[in-house]
Amino acid sequence: MEAKLTTGQTLELLVAQMPPEEAKTFESYGHLRRESAYNDCIFIVYQPRGLRYGAKDVSEQKEPKVLSTIKVVSITQDRDKKASLRLLDESTGTEMIVGYMPKKLFGFPIYISLPADMFLMFGGSGSSQNYVQFAVLLKTRNRSSFYSEGNTYVESPRSFRKLFPSTPAEFSF
Repeated sequence: MEAKLTTGQTLELLVAQMPPEEAKTFESYGHLRRESAYNDCIFIVYQPRGLRYGAKDVSEQKEPKVLSTIKVVSITQDRDKKASLRLLDESTGTEMIVGYMPKKLFGFPIYISLPADMFLMFGGSGSSQNYVQFAVLLKTRNRSSFYSEGNTYVESPRSFRKLFPSTPAEFSF
């Protein structure tokens, strides 16, 4: 019986194939997570600006600087059963294709890839709201809940609103 590689083991093998400087940068980032995605979902790329002067807790954040919104356009599978994801940077109109090899998300200091052990799930409640859901891997310098001023993060709208509840929703999701 063949032993299956874990997501972490597969990711290590892929990172070993990256150019050395890029692999070093990827390895220096401390927070890797799986995030749920689906066609037409949006991710917000932003930088926190720190706490307000005299703030007593993180609920008193300054409004973050939103750098872009990223839309998942589609997920496809080729004849070799390799999946790829097409993304759109809504602020520039630029598209990129992401597979299993980690790539910088439109040049931002964030890595994105598909997990090698990826599977599809069906979500929604009702025939008009059904959708295919899958996971993406995101790697940032640290957790977004650290609110590190100057770092760049990516979040779903729901997570973004939890992190910055006083920020007005100016996006059309």
